[in-house]
Amino acid sequence: MLFRKFKILKSLKSFHVVYLLFLAFYFAEAQEVKSIESIVNSITENDLKRHLEIIAHDSLEGRETGQPGLKKAAEYLQNQFSEIGLNPIKFGSEYSYSQSFNLIKGKWGEVDLNIEGITYKNMEDFIFVSTSPQSYNKTISIKFAGQGNKEDYAHIDCENKGVVLMLPEAYGDWEERVSIAKDAGIKEIFIIYGDADEDIKKVIPMYRNYLMGTQFKLESVSQGDDTKVFLIPPGMAEKMLNTSIKKLKLSSTKIEKGKYKSVNKIPEGEVIAEVESTEDIVETENVIGFVEGLEKPDEVLIISAHYDHVGMRNGEIYNGADDNGSGTAAILELAEAFALAREKGFGPKRSVLFTLLTGEEKGLLGSSYYVSDPAFPLNKTIANLNIDMIGRIDNKHVDDPGYIYLIGSDKISKELHMISEKANKDHTGLILDYTYNADDHPERFYYRSDHYNFAKNGIPVIFYFTGVHNDYHRPTDEVDKINFDRMALITKLIFYTAWEVANREENLK
Repeated sequence: MLFRKFKILKSLKSFHVVYLLFLAFYFAEAQEVKSIESIVNSITENDLKRHLEIIAHDSLEGRETGQPGLKKAAEYLQNQFSEIGLNPIKFGSEYSYSQSFNLIKGKWGEVDLNIEGITYKNMEDFIFVSTSPQSYNKTISIKFAGQGNKEDYAHIDCENKGVVLMLPEAYGDWEERVSIAKDAGIKEIFIIYGDADEDIKKVIPMYRNYLMGTQFKLESVSQGDDTKVFLIPPGMAEKMLNTSIKKLKLSSTKIEKGKYKSVNKIPEGEVIAEVESTEDIVETENVIGFVEGLEKPDEVLIISAHYDHVGMRNGEIYNGADDNGSGTAAILELAEAFALAREKGFGPKRSVLFTLLTGEEKGLLGSSYYVSDPAFPLNKTIANLNIDMIGRIDNKHVDDPGYIYLIGSDKISKELHMISEKANKDHTGLILDYTYNADDHPERFYYRSDHYNFAKNGIPVIFYFTGVHNDYHRPTDEVDKINFDRMALITKLIFYTAWEVANREENLK
């Protein structure tokens, strides 16, 4: 009887210990939730608006890369990083929030093609396609290569020659053919565009808008290549190869059937190409700071946004409140929230790097430079959450504004996608729209913002985006049109997702 009483007392004592442990765990969990809530509540509509009114102010003159307005924006952002308490990065022998580098700013001059003494002008008679201005003067031997399929170059001798290509369809996907030709080592590619000579003139205005302006490339990293692409009308191809379009079509059909001897019946041609351009050096900078991880400080989550826009045009200022003042302001609020958590000793386990990137509008140049000279090794970079335009409502969602487009979340890590879904389900309840995540979507947004340079390096990404609107890249993209309540909710979703990624035990698969 005494022994039985002892066993009961012992069991009660064990239960008591377990119960106390349960209570301790319960209150610790409750305290953790409470702490997260207090940190998330530091992200406010008023703070987002306060930052955005400075970032998208007229005095910054549209924040164009290489211009004084962007430098002013960088100074403001660096001051904010300092006030928030982010750690600077060691660049060389000094610590700084500024990752400075140079761009080459180029602009096209005259581009001419001369065939048998006849001069043809760019954007009048043909379209010269290149995003890397470079002066060029060369006599080119020309070979017909049919449709330019991959297998064709094994049978057609194009070594040290340019090629004329005939698309399967008159207005087909010429970019794919260019990519194949580049892989085969072809440097000059002439694409027959359209069924008649007049057809090319219909598309010249569209191409002129973005091919004849100022172009930028990184000084230290090869940006693009020396491939030259010319879209030419059928009449120019006839002159170039001293034959008829009818014979070129016949030869192309035979080549498709593997009858490569037909190409020898097409004469080789010769073209003199003259390209003029000017180049200047432009200084610019990414703005970078981080919160050091408490347990795994050498591993890093990158949260990014570009802070540049398109500047001034015809005397009008393009303030870019949504593109991408909205993402820039969100970065400042997220940085403050993580710094607050770190100050309270609450997290994160891993370091979180806040990266405000320059030159996105010039070709994702700031992110391209960062991945070439990263603050943390890329193999220690666990994910990138990129924010580009989260302040407006597109036409599709006018009647249901509680949404966000997510792009890329499942392309490299399914776990990241699931974390994002759960964060939204548990905390923010937004409509997660994956329209632009489709691989075949014609807008190709997955390739059009800074996350793509991280994705190319195998780093899991999410691109947060609310879509294009009528003020996109117009001087009317102003602060008074921003939806700050919904922007704050999206920023909180990004925080919850980032918090989970930075604090999980294992890295993303």
